[in-house]
Amino acid sequence: MKFILAIISLTLLINGIIADDNNKEQLLKKGEEIGKKAEDALKMLKSQNRNREARRLEKDIPLLEKSMQDYRNTKTTDDDDDKTKILEKELTLLIKKMSLEIQMAYSDEPDMHTLLVNRAKDMVKRGEKTLEFLKSKNRLEDGKTIENDVNGLKQIIDKVEQEDDLIKLNDLELQMIKAENKLSNDIFDIVNPH
Repeated sequence: MKFILAIISLTLLINGIIADDNNKEQLLKKGEEIGKKAEDALKMLKSQNRNREARRLEKDIPLLEKSMQDYRNTKTTDDDDDKTKILEKELTLLIKKMSLEIQMAYSDEPDMHTLLVNRAKDMVKRGEKTLEFLKSKNRLEDGKTIENDVNGLKQIIDKVEQEDDLIKLNDLELQMIKAENKLSNDIFDIVNPH
């Protein structure tokens, strides 16, 4: 229920920005509201291990604070009028961007990158359980293959979770899918020998 209320209030907030963006105090107030909502969303994302989405908000929160401070400090003289308009536009765009990020954070649908990482993490758990089974049966040689696969997949998952560059991310995700498939095939071959 809280998520639905948050999304409704964010939608109203976005609509309000468009109508009131000429009013300095209103814009600053909206910035403060978004800042608070972003802090709450950040805590929630971290608690759910949604690291990439959390990093976006972690970068945007200080930008919002700086943008609000710069805008707050502008004087309304003719010399500063252009500067004020630019700062106002930047702040408005940042508030809209963060509103969308917060909406996505509370959405039930994680992004594709998160889905791929979660699937790979499930495969790691499966590999670790298989490894325990093999060790209990004293099949250490087979266990080494699975252990190497699990460790390799974990390393790639760590890289994927840290990467923000989309081109590098796509390449890493392909590597992750290949490593995940290798682990899956090795588990099948070792547990069900022909």
